[in-house]
Amino acid sequence: MPSGPGVISDEQVARVSAHVGRRARTFLLTSQQSAADVIAQHRAAGTSTLQLVDAMEPTAYAALRDALPGVDLVQVIHVTGDASVDEALAVAPHVDALLLDSGNPALAVKELGGTGRAHDWSVSARIVEAVRVPVYLAGGLRAHNVAEAIAMVRPFGLDLCTGVRTDGVLDDEKLEQFMAAVRGDPFKGSESLNAGRFKGSESLNAAPIKDSDPLKGDPATGGSGTARLVAALLDRTLPKAEWTHHAHLRAGLWMVRTYGAEAAVARLRVAIRNYNVAVGGENTDSAGYHETLTRAYVHWIAHFLASDDSGATDLDVAGDALIARYGDRELPYHYWSRERLMSVEARRAWIPPDLAPLP
Repeated sequence: MPSGPGVISDEQVARVSAHVGRRARTFLLTSQQSAADVIAQHRAAGTSTLQLVDAMEPTAYAALRDALPGVDLVQVIHVTGDASVDEALAVAPHVDALLLDSGNPALAVKELGGTGRAHDWSVSARIVEAVRVPVYLAGGLRAHNVAEAIAMVRPFGLDLCTGVRTDGVLDDEKLEQFMAAVRGDPFKGSESLNAGRFKGSESLNAAPIKDSDPLKGDPATGGSGTARLVAALLDRTLPKAEWTHHAHLRAGLWMVRTYGAEAAVARLRVAIRNYNVAVGGENTDSAGYHETLTRAYVHWIAHFLASDDSGATDLDVAGDALIARYGDRELPYHYWSRERLMSVEARRAWIPPDLAPLP
């Protein structure tokens, strides 16, 4: 690998792969470009997946399939512009997944990963929409931007390296912060998630909190009811009977005011799905998390915050006003027909309204 944290030997890869066994997928990252070289390297390493970090010869994929049955192929696409969409479309039918990274194979010394740079996520989002295979996102992902990346790109999974390392070594604290951001948990992690107010696992009262802050007080010991609600939702300790329609609105208000609309959708998606499972529910095509409803209410909450001239800084008070305006459970049916809103498609992804445009 001409870029990234460095090379490890095929023998070391083989030891790791054997130790992991079937407990998880193991990936061999290879910069070889011919099928014969990749096959030889894989036979020495023995992983369940090949991650091809450079462009392959046109006939290579069929040769890899023939020689390595049962081994998944993941092709890296280095997102450098619009041409990357065409590259992804051409490669996708031949592989099991794509991985979008921020390298530059055109340089004299190729960059094939581990750059620590983000790329244009709008291009990545177009690729996710265009192809029919899972897409992983990589490149410059860190605790402060991963929620936004998930919201914009909606990848199948994430690939991370530089963002959770310090001096080239895996950093436990950075990894914890990163995963807290992925889970949408604002009460864990560090200042990168909360603008310097909170750090590590310290109590939220360990730093001064202004009246205008979206979170007031320690959710476990006091402060706003909204803060305690969100904490219990994310910890999955909220009693099921308390997860009402109005509770959804209050949690959404906290998320939108804290992170903005797009990142709020990503965090709510994860939080609600996890909570549903924790209380014995399911997320299926007929029950549980509903993407269109979530996005609709986030839209209304953002509209409420943009138009609210009450000057209220207390989220409990603001929540009361939000519920007074948007708390009617029948509100979505002013914009969507029941058949359209309750469809599988609407539950899985955003479906525009068919009766009236959203304000």
